[in-house]
This record gives sequence, C-alpha cells and structure tokens, in this order.
Amino acid sequence: MDKAFSLFELIVIISVLSILFFVSLPKFNFLDNFILQNEVDKLFSTFYYLQQKAITSGEEQKLYFNIDLNSYEYPGKFGKKQNYILPDKIQFGVFDNVYGPPSKPENKIMLPITFKKIDKNLFEVIFFTDGRIACGNAYMITKDKKNLMSLGCSVSPFATIIKYKYQNKKWISLK
Repeated sequence: MDKAFSLFELIVIISVLSILFFVSLPKFNFLDNFILQNEVDKLFSTFYYLQQKAITSGEEQKLYFNIDLNSYEYPGKFGKKQNYILPDKIQFGVFDNVYGPPSKPENKIMLPITFKKIDKNLFEVIFFTDGRIACGNAYMITKDKKNLMSLGCSVSPFATIIKYKYQNKKWISLK
C-alpha cells in the first residue's frame, strides 16, 4: 500500500488551510479594534475621574501625555502618581491626511495630542475646579494603522468629553 499523499489530497488540504487562514484574518482586526476601544474607554474614565476630583477637592488636576513612552500620568489616590502605558498594539498617533478636530474637521492633524504642549513630546490636560477641561484631543491608533479613535474636549463653557471613531474617512461620535 502506498503511504504518500496524492496530488488531489494535497490540493484539498492546502485549500482548507487557506480558507481557514483568510476567515481568521478579520478576527485579528476585530481584536485590535476592541483593544483600541477599550483604551479610549479607560482614558475617558480617567478624564471623568479627574474632572470630578477637581470639582470635589477644589484643586486643579493635571494629566500628562508622553508620546515617547506611549503613556499618560495623573495624580491618583493619596497624591500617588498613576502612570499608565498603552498596550503594545496601541499607540498615540494619526493616519496620514486625516482632518480634525473630529467635532469640526477643517485642518490636517499634525500631532497625536493637541492639548497644551509643554515639552517636545509631553502634553498637559488641566481639569479646572468649576468642571471645565482644557480643550484638545488625544488620538490613538492600532500599530497596524487600520483603526483610529479620538478622545476630545471641545471649547465650550460646559465640559464635554467625547469619544470619536474614524470610519470611512469620517469622524463618528460615540455616545
């Protein structure tokens, strides 16, 4: 009895493996998108926490973005600094030729953080005691550059923290 594979059996096996590979590819993109959404949600929660802390304590709160370290830092409980580093699959960044801010996209986005720049790659967000938040946006992308989201605070007398997703060359507000 012959113990080798026939050409037909080999083609069937390669076809099945190819189908499995191409079916699983979108799931990897879904996972990256899920991780990005989760990171934007964490940042949203941090912004809300610092806003409420500024109101209740009567002291301004500050959050610092560090693009080089792909992280942000803020005062946590008992004045202890909280430093959060984004996961490996996520970074601060934008796609080429994307316009912003998401609420009124008129200018090409040049930096992944548009809050107050205090050093080469260090940015500051101030949370005021009356509930206002300094205006700006933080843009996050997946490292494969297939997904882009933003967390922003607009210029207004009311503090609004808004999440956006860039989809089909448009910004969509996530409520």
